Amino acid sequence: MKKINLIPALITLLAGAITSVSLYLLGYDYITMLLILLAVLIVFYVIGVMVMRYFRGIYLRNKEIEDAKRLEELMAKKKKKNKMVVTEDGGEESEENADEESENENQVENSSEENK
Repeated sequence: MKKINLIPALITLLAGAITSVSLYLLGYDYITMLLILLAVLIVFYVIGVMVMRYFRGIYLRNKEIEDAKRLEELMAKKKKKNKMVVTEDGGEESEENADEESENENQVENSSEENK
């Protein structure tokens, strides 16, 4: 993310270097060269800020997608962990099977009480 913040400076410096060299080679006087260079630096700084915002938006969207995926994975793991129940003999079974077995035990207890 810190590298994205350097984009306007890099674009501005590159444009300024190219402009300075080309204006010097074309034989402009220094006052004209400085005015043109100032205009170029301002324009390319604004362009650099727009490019930086574009890339920052992409970075933030990708980060949100990664966070959402990570959250889904954690929720799936937590859900899977909650569904597993330790049985009396030390094994694991799903919560649904454990509920069915407890219902069966309750029915057996109820029927044995009725038989008495």
